Amino acid sequence: MNAVHADPLSAALLESRARWRDMALLAADLLFETDAAGRLTFVAPEEVLGHAAETLLGQSARQLLAPEAVFDPFDPAAPPRGFRAWFRRADGSEACLEITAFTLESGGLRGVARDVTAEERGDAATARMLRRTTALARLLVLAERGRAREGAAGPALAKLLEGICQALGCSGAALLEAGLEGWHILPGSTAPSGPPDATLPVAPDLRLAIWRDPPPDREEAELLLALAPSLAGLHAEAGRQQELARAARTDPLTGLLNRRGFADALAAGRARQPRGVLAYLDMDGLKRVNDRHGHAAGDAAIRAMAARLSEALRPGELAARLGGDEFALWLPGATPAMAQARCGSLGVPGPLVGFPDAGEAAVAASIGLAEVALGETEEVLLARADAAMYSRKRERRAA
Repeated sequence: MNAVHADPLSAALLESRARWRDMALLAADLLFETDAAGRLTFVAPEEVLGHAAETLLGQSARQLLAPEAVFDPFDPAAPPRGFRAWFRRADGSEACLEITAFTLESGGLRGVARDVTAEERGDAATARMLRRTTALARLLVLAERGRAREGAAGPALAKLLEGICQALGCSGAALLEAGLEGWHILPGSTAPSGPPDATLPVAPDLRLAIWRDPPPDREEAELLLALAPSLAGLHAEAGRQQELARAARTDPLTGLLNRRGFADALAAGRARQPRGVLAYLDMDGLKRVNDRHGHAAGDAAIRAMAARLSEALRPGELAARLGGDEFALWLPGATPAMAQARCGSLGVPGPLVGFPDAGEAAVAASIGLAEVALGETEEVLLARADAAMYSRKRERRAA
C-alpha cells in the first residue's frame, strides 16, 4: 500500500519540480545547483552559454567564468544576490549574467541567473558617454575662461591644451601644423622632447599630438576627437587675431613696424637691454620725386629706403616707418660711434630702381642719432633723435 501511495507522490514531486523549472525559466536564463565542492549537479535549460547542459554536470561551475573575473559567484560562503559576473561562452565570446542564489543544507548553492549582457554594455556605453560629456564640458569651460581672462583665442587654446594634459595625465599636448618640411609644433603647446606617443586628426592640416605612455585608449581618443572642432576653431581664430594684431602694428607699404608697433617693441626691447642708440631718418627729396614722377615713384622710393633698413638689421634690432618719409632704427647695446658706423651708408643718395628719370639721388635721407639716457621714456628718446636729425639736415643745407 505504501508503494501505491508512493507512485502518485513521486509523480507529484516530479511534476512540481518540472513546473518550478518551467516557471523559473520564464524569468531566468539559467537555473543551477552545485554541491559543496562547487560542481554543477543541476543545470537548465538544455543549452547554457552555448554548452550542452549535460556536458556541464559534474564540472566546476567556476570554469564558466571569464578569465578576468575576480569575485567567485559560486562561493557557498557568500551566496550572491543580484551580483553580475562575466562568463565565457562556448564560442569564446563573453556574456554578463546577474546571479541570485542561496546555500543548501548540503553546502552547495541553488540559484538563478539572467543574461544582462546588452544592459551591462548599454550601461557601460552610457557611463562612458557621460564621462566623455562631463570631461568635454570641463575642458571647454576651461578654454572659455582662458578666452574671457585674456580676451584672445591664443590663450584659450593654450588653456585647452593644458586642460587635456591635466585630464589625461599627459606630459605634453600640442597642435601640429603641416608645412613644407613636415609637421611642426605651434606656439602655445606643451611639448616635451621626443616624438609624441599618439596623434589624432583635428583638421586637414592640423593634428593633436599627445605625450603619454600608454597612449590614449579608445574612450580617451573619442574624447579628444570630440574636441577637434573646438581646437580647430580656436586655432583659426587665434590666427585671425594674430593677423589683425600684426596689421595694427605693421606699415602696409613697407612691411616695417608702424609708429605704434615700434613704440611697443622699443619698450619691450629696452626692458631687455636698456642701453643703445636710436637712429631717426627723414628722406631727402621725396616730395620732388612725387611731384615729378608720380606717387608710384614716391612709394617705390619709400620701399627702397625700407629695404635698406631691413637689410641692415641684426637680431634684436628694430626698424620702423613712423609715417610719411620718416623712419627709425633701434640699435640695442650700441654706442654713438658704433651707430654712426652702422648708419653712415643708410642715407647715402642713390638711384631708384624702375625710375631712371628720377636721377642718381632719388633715394637719400638725413639721419639723427640719440643715445638713450637713464630713465628716459621712448617719447623723449624719439624727440631727441628727431631733433638731431633736423640739426643734421640744416647742417647739410647750410653746407
